Amino acid sequence: MHLIETVVGLLAIVLLSNVFSHFVKRVPVAIVQIGLGLLATTVLHIQIEIDTDWFLLLFIAPLLYSDAWRFPKRELWNLRGRIFGNAILLVVLTTVIGGLLIYYIVPELPLAVAFSIAAILSPTDPVAVQSIAKSAKLPPNVMHLVAGESLINDASGLVAFKFAVAAAATGTFSILGATTSFLYVSLVGTAVGAVIAVILNNLGDFLAEHDGNDVVFMVVLQLFSPFMIYIVAESIHASGVIAVVVAAIIANLHSKVDVNYSDELHFTGVMVWKVFGYLLNGLIFVILGVELPVALHEYAGESGHLALPMVLWYAFATWLVIFGIRVLWTFFNQKVWQLTRGGHRASWRVALISGLTGVRGAVTLAGVI
Repeated sequence: MHLIETVVGLLAIVLLSNVFSHFVKRVPVAIVQIGLGLLATTVLHIQIEIDTDWFLLLFIAPLLYSDAWRFPKRELWNLRGRIFGNAILLVVLTTVIGGLLIYYIVPELPLAVAFSIAAILSPTDPVAVQSIAKSAKLPPNVMHLVAGESLINDASGLVAFKFAVAAAATGTFSILGATTSFLYVSLVGTAVGAVIAVILNNLGDFLAEHDGNDVVFMVVLQLFSPFMIYIVAESIHASGVIAVVVAAIIANLHSKVDVNYSDELHFTGVMVWKVFGYLLNGLIFVILGVELPVALHEYAGESGHLALPMVLWYAFATWLVIFGIRVLWTFFNQKVWQLTRGGHRASWRVALISGLTGVRGAVTLAGVI
């Protein structure tokens, strides 16, 4: 009963935050949700025991599926080189260079822990990018690049984080082991997502041909898909994140040629995913607000190891390091693109926008928890 009451209370906070955002439009709704979550845990003493595995399954899998399912595939293909560069090479650079700089800035941290922090901060978040795009006029190429890489870089960031944590715990690190693990989780995750997506597509076609086009059933099947795909992939130690994204892209491509895919099914599916995403995304930020006092009590102030102002300064300095690496990487990429293919000159403005839009979200939150 306590769990049900907690869930109902969190959903009520999500609704309240969106009501508030309609009257105070200059404040992002995510900030309002974090603030209300902080207020709830401070006044009402709400506590949530969060496990990373179920958090990734319950929140990350469906949100990534929804974003990949709706992502414009032409832009994804046209920007494939830059997207994979950001999703893999930038993650590695952020982990290594960012880890070294964080280690230099925060002397209390062991080097392996600094690498762990940089690694878990390397993946960008598609949901957060979409939220920013609603209130800021971003150049379309920047928007598509950041959104595209955020669908892929979760796997590389989580693999880097896994090995950095292992190095912090055991004191050993293997480049060969890390590379092999990344290839395994990526390739097998891709295969799992592709196979299950094809099976589900054929199942939907078969049922539509024999029993008619049941819109409700097809939408429920869509909602069920990311959870099943994620569980299957993770059960064989592959990347559930990559499997979900690949399956969503294949499902979207299939819908373009599926004679049974009606306008009613498309409209219903889009609206259901919007409602589902609305609730899940809101819950993520409310939970972040609920967890903040726990983190501060553990590590800052009288009960922790550092004074609160010092913790806040370290947090800002860490963000500045990650932001700076991304800005320099984007500007360098523009230079290379200009020299090799011509076109627009490299722009610091575009690089700064790319750095600001490369925000972190649910995957980082899950890893940190």
